[in-house]
Amino acid sequence: MSLYLLIGPPNVGKGTLAAKLRNAGYNTATVSDILHNSGIKLPTTGLVPDEVVVPIIKDAVKNSNGTLVLDGFPRTPNQANAIFEFGMEVNKAVVLSVPLEVLIERANDRVICKVCREPYTISDFKKPKVEGICDKCGKELVCVKREDDKEQNVIIRYNEYNKTADEIIGILKSHGVNIVYLDTSKGYSLDKVL
Repeated sequence: MSLYLLIGPPNVGKGTLAAKLRNAGYNTATVSDILHNSGIKLPTTGLVPDEVVVPIIKDAVKNSNGTLVLDGFPRTPNQANAIFEFGMEVNKAVVLSVPLEVLIERANDRVICKVCREPYTISDFKKPKVEGICDKCGKELVCVKREDDKEQNVIIRYNEYNKTADEIIGILKSHGVNIVYLDTSKGYSLDKVL
């Protein structure tokens, strides 16, 4: 089994890239969804403690077959070290980036389904296929804003990410992981990712 990682600050486009990879036939898992489905309440700022996150993510990835694209992990140096104990080969980490102003614009544009948390946008970037019905859960679409998408929270989370990003990337590199950098303000090139 092999593992590809999508890492970057909030609203950089990890979920969008994961969806494109899923549509191309890749098995993907989103850390925030795994934690949410495990009953973990995600903080508006800050991170869920490593001792909570690591066992849940380890359990989730061990049940996958073949190649898995993991969106949003690792987020701390301890998680970066722990991932090598998961029993999967970590092939590549795609480090996504975009200017802070773009992250804030994206956060202001994003809404989610109240039932299943599927993301949509206020702009025409991502609308439901059938107006008023969620593409993922099929229920009536009631959109809400995520607390962590408020501008002040995006800035806090962006700064938190930047405090440890270089150390996380250094840990991955020291284990021989191929690091690819992708500026998502210029698009999502699957050729560069795979």
